[in-house]
Amino acid sequence: MTQDHKSLIRSFLRRHRSNQKELAHELNVDASTLSKWINGVNPWPDDALHQASEWLELTPAEEQQLRGTPASLPPRETATSRSIPQPPPPDLPASIPHFVGRQQELHRYQHTLQTAGIVIITGPIGAGKSALASRLATLTHAQKPLFWYRCFPHEGVFDIFWKLAAHLAHNGQDEAWGWLHAATENGEAPKLGIFYDYLRQHLQGQDYLLCFDDFHNLQDDPLYIGFAERLAASVQKGDFRVMLTSRRKLLLEPFQSTPLSEFTLEDTQRLVHVHGLTIEQADIAQLHAQTAGNLALFKLAAHHWQTSSLAPQMARDLVQSADIQRYLLNHVDKQLSEKERRILAGCAVLPEHPATSAILEAILNEGNLPRGLAHLRDAYLLEEVTVENQRAYQLPA
Repeated sequence: MTQDHKSLIRSFLRRHRSNQKELAHELNVDASTLSKWINGVNPWPDDALHQASEWLELTPAEEQQLRGTPASLPPRETATSRSIPQPPPPDLPASIPHFVGRQQELHRYQHTLQTAGIVIITGPIGAGKSALASRLATLTHAQKPLFWYRCFPHEGVFDIFWKLAAHLAHNGQDEAWGWLHAATENGEAPKLGIFYDYLRQHLQGQDYLLCFDDFHNLQDDPLYIGFAERLAASVQKGDFRVMLTSRRKLLLEPFQSTPLSEFTLEDTQRLVHVHGLTIEQADIAQLHAQTAGNLALFKLAAHHWQTSSLAPQMARDLVQSADIQRYLLNHVDKQLSEKERRILAGCAVLPEHPATSAILEAILNEGNLPRGLAHLRDAYLLEEVTVENQRAYQLPA
């Protein structure tokens, strides 16, 4: 590219025998706003750039050239008197060393991701959405750019923007990280379109996969609808691919969400074998029926079935229980030590974010937690995730 963005715009204006004032009038913006777009102080909104291209009578190739030319960033030294902090390391999908089953779903989702550019996996708590999404991301983008983000309650769209900018910085594209700091420290009011379009420009043409786990947690953010619409539009344009998981049905026109089916009995039998559990076939079928194919609930039931000295009695109770989840939790609670109960209580205090061992020790004013954390993880009562290169723990989602 031999011309920068500003020079290219001016050459198109000269050819059209027009000027910036006329272009600003056509776009229904003031001259100051247009000047910031042209000079790279603020990124162009996608619709405004397209409207300008039509008014200037650009060919498709010229419009693409205009979109591809770099715009200069606001100078960091004038935007902030403090040095910009190092971005936190990016999060990664959870490692699933013994992924079992769901081969048909994997093949179907792989095909959908390849052809439509987006996969929306929905299902209840414990259905295995996150594990499937993690496996799918690993299969499709092991050697390609991948951004993984778990959406927590009370977080919003701009939390994603910060995390995405940090991710880009870790991969050698630090302009967005610096620009976000410069914009916020200068007191600029957050504008969804400007921030989104700026980040989108840094993702284009790299075959990125953006994964948003528990996407339903964003729905209370007033910016959610605009963000979801922009995601769908970007997928349609081929800017990047997207994978979402949600406990609720999502509307991202024209794309449809796909409910995750129940874990099959055959896959359940394989799961028991892979985890080295010794449970009779008839008992596996009984547990599967009682847990209604819910993967997390089955793992919890199977673990405590095998470790309980009262397995026959537990079997009868499971069959007779109207609320298997409540029964299991009551049964499990009786097997816990006081320290393990306190650990679970500490995790419950922080429902919005995973907690490291150090954080839990500070909350509980108690040391020596790793052994208890490992036991609760192995008993399927806690999930272990990696956050900023550290092990962290959370209640099952």
